Amino acid sequence: MKKIAKFIVLNRKVLIIIYAVLVILSIFGSIATKSNYDIISYMPESLNSIKGDLLIREHFGLTNDGILVIDNYDIAIVSSIKKQIENINGVKNVLWVDDIADITVPVNFLPDELQKQFFSKNATLLTVEFNSDLEIEEKTRSIEEIKKIAGKDALFGGEPVILSELQQKTKKETLVYTIIAIIISYIVLSYMLKSFLTPLILLIATGSAIILNMGTNVFKDSISFLTLSVAPIMQLAISADYAIFLLDRYEEEKNEKISIYRSMTSALVKSTMPILSSALTTIAGFISLMFMRNGIGVDLGFVLCKGIIFSLITNFTLLPCLIILFNTLIENHKMNFGSLSFVGSSNWILRWKWLILAVILIVSVPAFIAQKNISYYLSYEKQLNPESLSIRDTQRIKTYFNVKEPIYVITKDEGNLKENQFVEKLNTSQYIESVNCFTNSIDNIIPETFIPD
Repeated sequence: MKKIAKFIVLNRKVLIIIYAVLVILSIFGSIATKSNYDIISYMPESLNSIKGDLLIREHFGLTNDGILVIDNYDIAIVSSIKKQIENINGVKNVLWVDDIADITVPVNFLPDELQKQFFSKNATLLTVEFNSDLEIEEKTRSIEEIKKIAGKDALFGGEPVILSELQQKTKKETLVYTIIAIIISYIVLSYMLKSFLTPLILLIATGSAIILNMGTNVFKDSISFLTLSVAPIMQLAISADYAIFLLDRYEEEKNEKISIYRSMTSALVKSTMPILSSALTTIAGFISLMFMRNGIGVDLGFVLCKGIIFSLITNFTLLPCLIILFNTLIENHKMNFGSLSFVGSSNWILRWKWLILAVILIVSVPAFIAQKNISYYLSYEKQLNPESLSIRDTQRIKTYFNVKEPIYVITKDEGNLKENQFVEKLNTSQYIESVNCFTNSIDNIIPETFIPD
């Protein structure tokens, strides 16, 4: 290890240049990395619900639809809007009343079912179906075009619209709270390390590791938006400790009145095992995530493990190079903020150790019981603020048109009679409001060859 440490110290400028190039490449890699907002895609394919979802997408072409509501409508204007939306790249189909009935007939003369489905007071509803293979960024562009065509007074909701807003907010807010975390870390480290420059160097080294980690995700097909949101902050919080260990050992070695080069070499040698031991236990914890059946655990565990490895490498290579390079500036700008003393609190903990242990054991029992009662959700609606535009529009649409969450059931084609019997059984359930299927939409006396595709 001593030879490696000497090599790092002697070749510090070359290493800094190499890191600068790698960080620039990783920035481009991070931008090119695709984010996956489809939680269902991470579920095990062996689950019955996932098998059903795949069948629906592959054989029936059904996807999550956007719901557009136009207020104070005019039939001719709505028909024109529909045609414009159908021409937008990424839109597969737009369903409106004119696909089923003659729109030259006054609305009041249409069947009650059609009136309930497509009209409510002065508003009318259109269902927008997107191409199933559309990327989230492309779908977002399509949604923005639809909003422009429909006008600012239109309501546009549904899962695709919610996902689009979730993507935009995630990108924006991830950047915001990362900056907040950096600022807080800098303030705390400045006080603890008694320097304004040392924490900056520490954050540069740690930030480089984060950029390298996120940039190398480009070699994966995509990463979960949850991983994208959580991984950088977790990596910063965990790996900053490794840098502090090294800096603390370096300061101790400098007190021996030896050169900064020998001090850093010695600090690297002496701090390697403690830092490695800490990092390996952390990596082991993240590896355990990769044994989850839910693919998000694999995704998050892999990225975090990779992040810790990058943090270790930069801690043992880039950080020492930067510290030596800016040593004169660091020494000339040291500040004395005073120091925190934990002697009193340490003595108090040692004095009341058994009481503290008893309290922890007592509290852990109800805490263990309570964690079993935590409610979990996978709904995209719960991941956005209730005041978000897509959530508000979706809720208003549900109120106007009594829109319910559909569940698709796939059965064998065993004839209309058995299908009608199955539908009748479903309708007896108190949890089901209505059932729509082929047999109750078309008169049974009409031959199937006469039914439009």
